[in-house]
This record gives sequence, structure tokens and C-alpha cells, in this order.
Amino acid sequence: MSATLLALVHTAGRLFDAQIAQSAADASALACASSEQNEIESREHAAEMARRNGGELQRSEVKTDRCEVVVVVRKVARGSVAMSMGRDVVPTLQR
Repeated sequence: MSATLLALVHTAGRLFDAQIAQSAADASALACASSEQNEIESREHAAEMARRNGGELQRSEVKTDRCEVVVVVRKVARGSVAMSMGRDVVPTLQR
């Protein structure tokens, strides 16, 4: 019984980490895409947003109108992509 309980607690912890990682990845991608700075500053914004949301930016790819990130929370990695269509348009997440 205790092994089953331990496995259940471990699985619940991983699911919780996955939720945090996905939220941090989404916020990070949106911050990156909404940044009107150069590529380096866009990555810095993405990394800062990942940290503020409990994750660590593992990878980011910044293109003209697109930002793709991977954020890790306790060995659980999740990715997100955001696009921006211009200065006065709110960036959107792509699934």
C-alpha cells in the first residue's frame, strides 16, 4: 500500500510541475513575442518571465514575428510558441 501511495504522490508532483512549466512557458513566449527589442533583449525578457513563474528557460528561438521557448521545472520541460503580428497587436499563443 505504501508503494502505491508513494507512486501516486510522485505522479501528482510531476503533474503539478508540468502545469507550472506550461504556464511559465506560455508567459515566457508571450513576453518574448511582445518585446519590441532586439533578439538578445527578447530572450532576456523570456528568461525573466520564466523565472517569475517558477521555471528556468532552457531554450529560446526568436524570429521576426515568432518566439519559441522551452521552460523546465524540476526536470519537467514544456514548450510554447507565440506570434506577434505587429506593434499594436497583442501576441497570441500557437498550439
